[in-house]
Amino acid sequence: MPQAVNKEGILIESEYDFERSVEWKNLAKAHLQTHPFCLACGCKSVSGYLSVHHKYPYQLCNAVGRADLVFDERNLITLCDGRGSEEHHLLLGHLGDWASFNPEAITDATTTFFQKKSAFIRSNELWITKSKNKPNCLEKMSEMEINALKIKLDLVYPIKSVEIKSLKAEFVMRSK
Repeated sequence: MPQAVNKEGILIESEYDFERSVEWKNLAKAHLQTHPFCLACGCKSVSGYLSVHHKYPYQLCNAVGRADLVFDERNLITLCDGRGSEEHHLLLGHLGDWASFNPEAITDATTTFFQKKSAFIRSNELWITKSKNKPNCLEKMSEMEINALKIKLDLVYPIKSVEIKSLKAEFVMRSK
């Protein structure tokens, strides 16, 4: 699976001291088996250029105490990833900047820019505006932005009841 690099060619994962776990690789493989097409263009890549994209990146989820979302299917979509494709992962998932994210990635992929080519997207006024106003990366977020993101994630992705039971059990164990 292709890895995300920033404009300097550095792996994004290495910037956050993050290495993909075996669990992630297994989940990504399973996700691509059940969602084998780019959400934006429908391509099914036989050459392996589809990516499993986190709607809300793992470093943000971790920072707001929602590490569970790193492995949560509700936070994942499939997008094509350059090298002969339409670069929907970079353009719609990250608004042209690997360090950022697009909270409207699903809407953009399924309606606003559905079936649109990279050249069209890059020249579209709406996309240009969105890319100029994209969310800050974690390092540039204020405490208020981080707290607002935590509230939004908790509303959009409520903790599953199994996770709540696990958290309760962990709390009981710690309090003894």
